[in-house]
Amino acid sequence: MGAGDTSRLTTNLSGIASLAGGDSQNFLAALDTSVAGSFVATYSFNVGDLSSIAGHTLNEGLLVLTLRGEVTAAVPEPSSLALMLLGGIGLAMLRTKRRK
Repeated sequence: MGAGDTSRLTTNLSGIASLAGGDSQNFLAALDTSVAGSFVATYSFNVGDLSSIAGHTLNEGLLVLTLRGEVTAAVPEPSSLALMLLGGIGLAMLRTKRRK
């Protein structure tokens, strides 16, 4: 049913196999953001129209859903960097003051 990064890009498409004629289903897709990188997952489904009326043919097709996602590493905002820098300067000053 799924190929590629299906552990990072997940869906709730398990109920699609039980759809009857004329039915529809909404689905959700989720991207796991705990790991940075580019991810692609493909989900393929055979779909068809099973007509029980004599003289009608079976219409079949392939439904392909491709999900793409990119997670970038978090970049600290400038105020956080400035606060860390001030803390480092403060520690350095405290250390030099204790040496005297």
